[in-house]
Amino acid sequence: MVRAANAFIDRAAPWHLRKTDRGAMERVLATLLETIRVIATVLQPVMPGSMAKLLDQLGVPAEKRSLAALAEALPAGERLPPPEPLFPRLASGLEGEG
Repeated sequence: MVRAANAFIDRAAPWHLRKTDRGAMERVLATLLETIRVIATVLQPVMPGSMAKLLDQLGVPAEKRSLAALAEALPAGERLPPPEPLFPRLASGLEGEG
């Protein structure tokens, strides 16, 4: 599913659509948000902390993080909180070790 989403974003190129077809760009981004929500929901048992952070960033409330809740799409037009890295890079002080 992740590979398919990567291929979709490469093909759809929403960064180009922003200049030529804003409606198409919004549909592409909505599709990607839904895809990320599904992936994060399914991966919660394996990566609970990281997927909770991701679902927070998508604005998904705690009561909407179950498999059953996937039947209902995210509300359109919601403002998302500022993005934060899920997996911050290691400190650069590690480069000289070893």
